[in-house]
Amino acid sequence: MYIHFPTIYSELWTDLAEMVLSNYSEENYNDCVLLCPHKLISNIPYLREIYPNTKIIGYNLEPVHEEHWISIEWLTRMAKEVDEIWDYDKQNIEKWKARGISAKFKPIQYAKSLERVTNLEEPDIDVLFVGTPTTYRGEYISGLLTAPFLENEIDLQSNLKIISAYQIFGKLRDELIGRSKIILNLGPYKDTRQQQARVAYALNNRKCVLSEKTEFNYFDDLIVEFETPTDLAAKMRYLVKDDNWKQYTNKSFEEYCKRKYK
Repeated sequence: MYIHFPTIYSELWTDLAEMVLSNYSEENYNDCVLLCPHKLISNIPYLREIYPNTKIIGYNLEPVHEEHWISIEWLTRMAKEVDEIWDYDKQNIEKWKARGISAKFKPIQYAKSLERVTNLEEPDIDVLFVGTPTTYRGEYISGLLTAPFLENEIDLQSNLKIISAYQIFGKLRDELIGRSKIILNLGPYKDTRQQQARVAYALNNRKCVLSEKTEFNYFDDLIVEFETPTDLAAKMRYLVKDDNWKQYTNKSFEEYCKRKYK
């Protein structure tokens, strides 16, 4: 299998390439998979020249959503240039179908090679969020910090150690993850798709994940979901109290993927 991706954010795409090779290369050993394919449209004629007998597959890992910063028109233009579309999300697949495009469901799964975080026995960060700042995320965090709580929870609420990190990849990201009890997944805008890549990486490394509720949950009870800023604050307190977060670190993402997808 051949895998190509843009040079920007290469550490992110390298992780996803590892996942693709671990889970999808055997049945597609002679194919060429494009990660972030909408940014590689101009490269497709060249790829057809160097891989003349190869299927070109666009693996879409972006929400096909009207509110997303990558337009549906751009993604559709890409889809018409490749031989096959893969997608990580079932809602996306319905969007593709409405545009006359057949996409194959390829969820993000476990990869042994991505088990590389050294988890501290006693982490010093309660909650870690890694992602791009958006208005929606900012308002959500503000709501979390001002959410109501019971009088006997004042110490828990006021002592939560929360870190938000932007443009953090590689060793620094892994260090912060290893120092954290809980990894927070929060969408960039309301009603987004579940962000499988960041959730899966945390689960690969035996972390407790607190994730915003979406229409489809691709990780079942491996993660904890929340619905509002108040609910998020309450579940943070619950997980930190009595080290309840630790019960989620013993769940096997590898075994889950074997049961669900193999």
